[in-house]
Amino acid sequence: WYTVNEFVFDTITPESAYWIGFLMGDGCVSHRSLIVEIAAYDKSHLQAFCDFLEATHPIQTVDPYRTSGAQVRFRVRSIRLVSALAFYGIVERKTGKETAPSTLLHNRHFWRGVIDADGSLGQRSIQAKRDAVLQLGCTSSTLVKQFANFVRLRLPQCRAVAYAGKTTTMWHFMITGNYARQILAYLFRNASISLPRKLLRAQSLI
Repeated sequence: WYTVNEFVFDTITPESAYWIGFLMGDGCVSHRSLIVEIAAYDKSHLQAFCDFLEATHPIQTVDPYRTSGAQVRFRVRSIRLVSALAFYGIVERKTGKETAPSTLLHNRHFWRGVIDADGSLGQRSIQAKRDAVLQLGCTSSTLVKQFANFVRLRLPQCRAVAYAGKTTTMWHFMITGNYARQILAYLFRNASISLPRKLLRAQSLI
């Protein structure tokens, strides 16, 4: 028998807030089970989630020969755990309807989880020089607008807004330069948990 701590989301901590944000993007609820499937090169992060849950369930490799790259999957069946996550909006068929819970709207750990799942960090040429870029993109206009509000509360002078993609159902919010560096520092500095490759990227941009 596999075991799992079904009560880890009953209390908001930096770690539980982070994983709620991450699951908002990369979690799936189906038939009273929680499923997380991510790229195989991020397997260590999926193991970190298993450790957080104190779960003994195996991590499985999925479609190792797919052209987009192998995936790894973790699945746990727990009515109690799924019910706890539903309180934060992580439910079946949530795609396009993701919404930050009111208790986590201003929680940097939650938003770091969202960015680790659905955000991108990088550089682009701005006025003939390379500068930092932070972007969130997903199909939920509500979640993207909530992140935009989170940023503007930290940076009242920032005028960036959420916008719809021209040819897709995606919504985006992007900041660059000093604004991006300030938010990256706020999200990732002294983080107790983060996707390792994005943490390294953030540290190189700050």
